[in-house]
Order: sequence, then C-alpha cells, then structure tokens
Amino acid sequence: MIRVLVVDDEILARVGIQSILENCGDIRVAGAFGLAGDALDFLKTNIVDIVITDIEMPYMSGLEFIRKIREQHLAEGIIILSCYDKFEYAKEAISLGTDGYLLKNSINQETIEKEIHRVYEMISQREARRRPENDGGPQPDQGGIKAVAIFQMPENGKQQMAAKLVNDIVAHYRMGYLIESVHGRSPFVIFEFPEEADQEARRELLEGYTEAILKNIFQYTNEMPYLAVSREFQELQGIPKGYEEAEDAAQMRFYKKDTQVFYAKDIRWSQERPGVLFDKKEFTGPEGIGAFERQLRSYLDQCRRERIRPKTVKEILTQSVSIFIYSVLREYFTDREIVWWNNRYPAVDTVISAKSADGLLEGLTKMMAGLRRELAEKLDRDGFFDVLDYIDKHCSARITLKELAEFKNMSVSLFIKKFKARTNMAPVQYINQKKIELVKEYLKEGTHTLGEIAELTGFSNENYMVRVFRKTTGKTITDYRKERVIGEAGNTAAKEESG
Repeated sequence: MIRVLVVDDEILARVGIQSILENCGDIRVAGAFGLAGDALDFLKTNIVDIVITDIEMPYMSGLEFIRKIREQHLAEGIIILSCYDKFEYAKEAISLGTDGYLLKNSINQETIEKEIHRVYEMISQREARRRPENDGGPQPDQGGIKAVAIFQMPENGKQQMAAKLVNDIVAHYRMGYLIESVHGRSPFVIFEFPEEADQEARRELLEGYTEAILKNIFQYTNEMPYLAVSREFQELQGIPKGYEEAEDAAQMRFYKKDTQVFYAKDIRWSQERPGVLFDKKEFTGPEGIGAFERQLRSYLDQCRRERIRPKTVKEILTQSVSIFIYSVLREYFTDREIVWWNNRYPAVDTVISAKSADGLLEGLTKMMAGLRRELAEKLDRDGFFDVLDYIDKHCSARITLKELAEFKNMSVSLFIKKFKARTNMAPVQYINQKKIELVKEYLKEGTHTLGEIAELTGFSNENYMVRVFRKTTGKTITDYRKERVIGEAGNTAAKEESG
C-alpha cells in the first residue's frame, strides 16, 4: 500500500485528486489539507510515503513546506503540483529534493497513478541502497536502555498488515527495530532510547512511540490495536525476558478491553486461586439464569479487583462450571445422556475462547440460559420434571408410590415403569438416594441421634435407615463418621503446617 498526502489550498483541486486516488487499489490517501502548516503537523505523527503538494499556498509556501519535510525527514517522496506559467517554482522545488511533478491542467487517473508508482519505485530503491548490507539486517545496539513491545490487532487477519506498518513506523521515527516472528513468537518491537535520556525523557519518548504506532495503524486499517510494553533493560540478553514481561502484561486486556497500552511495570498479578460455587437450587428454581449470572459476575469482579491472571480464572471456571452442569444434569439423565448435553453446550470451549471478562460473562450466561431453557422444555415434555421437583421438596417426608402415581394420574405399575425409563432408577431407589443425602447433612452437624435423624429424613425407623445408608453408600454410618473425623483432622493439620 502506498500512503499519499494531498496538500493544496484550492479545494476543487484537492478534492479532485483525492477522488481520483480513491479508485486506485494500492494507493491510500492518508489525508488532505488546504494549509501546509496543518499538513506538517499531521506528518509529525503519521506515516506517509509520498506528499503531493501545490507550491503557491498562503501562510506557508509549498517551497518552505518541502524544505521542512526534508529537514525533519517527515516523508520520503514528494511530488509537486505545477502550472505552465509557474515552472520556475517547479525548478526551485526540484532543487530542494522533490521526486516528481504533475501539471494541474493535465491530471487524470492514468497520469497521477503512473507518477505515484514511479516515485514510489524510486524511493524504494533509495531506501534499499541506504539499508545496511548484512544478512541479519539492522540489529539492536549492545548498549543503551531498551524495552520490548508486542502488538496485537483485534482481528488476527490484519496482524500481518499491521506488522508491515509497524516496521515502517519504527524505522520512520527511529524508535528501534521490529523483530520478525522467531521461535513461534509474534513479531515485536525493541524500543531503543538515547543513552543521555533520563527516566522522565524515556517515559515521554515511550508515550510518543506508542501513540505513533496506535495512531498510524488505526489510520490505515481502521482498527485500533493494543500494545504491551516490558520493563526497561540494557543487555541484549534481556530481550527474551522482556518479551515474556510484555506478553504477561498483555493479559490485563482480559479485564480492560478498552485500554490500548499496558505497561509491565504497572501490573502486579496475584498468585491466589479464588474458587466459585454456583447454586444448583437457584439455577433450577424461579430465579434461574439470573442467579447464575449474578454469581458469575460477582466472581469475575472479584478476580478483576484482586488481579487474578486470566489463565487462572479460566482454569478455575472450566472446572467449576463443568462440575456444576454435571450436578444439574445427573438429577435427570444418565452419564451417556450427559455426554450429549456437554457436546451441545460446550462450557469449556466457551470459557477458554473468551477474549475478555465481559465476553466471558456474556457468552457463558447465554450458553447456560440455552441449557436451562432446553432442559426445562425436555423435562416438561417427558412429564416427570414436576415429579422430581416434588420428591426434592418432600423427600424428608414419607412419600408413597401411590401418592406419586396419583400425582401423575397413573397406575402404580405404569408409574414405576415410566419413572425407571426416565431416571434409570426405581422410584424407591431414587427417593432413598435423596434421603441419604439429607442423612449425611445431619451427620455432619453431629447434633442428632440416629433415631432423630431417621425421623427427620422420613425413614420408618433407625434400623431401616442404617440398612439403606449402607446399600446406597457402600459403607456403614460408623465408617462414614470415622472417615469424616480423619479427613477433618488431616485438613486441620495441613492448615496448621502451612500457617
């Protein structure tokens, strides 16, 4: 792409040239100005290959404009616009270092496009002759203060275009060097600062460098990239570590998606791993997806405040959400059926692929809303959602098969058959499993006798509860209590040791 700036105080001429160039596929008009002073300010912060300028303009003449461009190295190519009766001006402009000229009254798409390509070829050859003749190309200096900056486009498809632009920008402003992709790493910039520059001067230079890169890339791609900058270092051996620091700083974009520059020196990541538990009853209850969204938002806000690394957040969430989904589905489906649901609602992929905390919140909430909606519809069609819900709410009472069958207007035998087909368990087995979960909760509390627990959980007597407990869990209540005591003692010892 050839970047062109048009400068002419005659608006018709300026707009005419701009409209002609818009039809040239490989030529991009970076800007168009009526005053040389405005164009000069633009050139100080924007990369342009060729300036097309009139000579006679108010306030600052074209000749003075050309002189300043050359003195400040603001553009490599210059084409002047000339009239027949002002050719003396053209000769003086050429002596100042212009590369071509166009006659205003003979401009058309063919002539202007041909002249721009001719000049671009000329300046490309000129730059090639100035480039150091070595196989490795320009190399960073051994001494001096440096910093590594990585850059990333919102759309990866434009990353290659951005790399070419950054190479031009870095060379134009003499910021340092662009290092092409090596060892699987993305291209990155090594900023170099003058040895005499103090810390404040380096800070101002760095801000100027990042602003120039962001502004120019946006100018030519219409996409705003983001940059992540390492801490300063001196030796070339510090480049790999600098790259890692910049890459680490770039993770902050997960929380601050509207920020364009991230500095490693400003970021301190926490090593904590805060957990999150989602409430199954709220999710399947009246509050539904609203409760899940609040819990997820609260967790992400906590991670943002505590500066938990996005990688850590995703690791914890993938595990927590997977366990949560399984705990919801296992109430109604077999493991084989659950595999179908997991494939239909890939929570892990949704979490891992999220580019930002906001995107993760939106994507995961939307996915879980879909899961909940389809789950409710399927259970409603199956006709047993209300039965399972009834059992959950009344499992501490003495529920009878006759009671459940009448609830569904079925005979007891038909109800048992359909219930088993739906849950892969007999009704009594399912009810006892729910009751044993309640028994475990009372055993944890340790404030009731076994007889009292049997009464509270709807068993006909203590002995029957003990037999059902062993059949359901594979262990006696005494063994279960011992395991809990040993487990709690181990946890206490581990905490004391770590403390």
